[in-house]
Amino acid sequence: MILNGLKLYEEALRVREKTGNERDIAESLNNIGFIYSNQGQVKKALEYQLKALRIMEKIKDNRVWLFCLNNVALIYQSQGDKNKSKRIFGPDTRGLERIGLQRWYRFLIKQPRES
Repeated sequence: MILNGLKLYEEALRVREKTGNERDIAESLNNIGFIYSNQGQVKKALEYQLKALRIMEKIKDNRVWLFCLNNVALIYQSQGDKNKSKRIFGPDTRGLERIGLQRWYRFLIKQPRES
């Protein structure tokens, strides 16, 4: 089932690359990276996630950029590198709170809710 999903996402990426819509391309890259992450192929997962991050940073789509960034942090977390996943977001998470990602950050680093 996952291989079918991967094939579909790869086909979507090829189609989206033809249209040149960078946000859609990054979305496909993010989806492919997520599948590789679920398969335990960390190196490939990071490759696709980081490509998606660079595109989102370039086009300044901060909300999707943060979701991609979250996926990268989750990869590090799954590899037991909690410190690296924390460093991705940094100590100040107020920006995440503004766009509704604060609870995901707390879950990621298993940090108690701030009072």
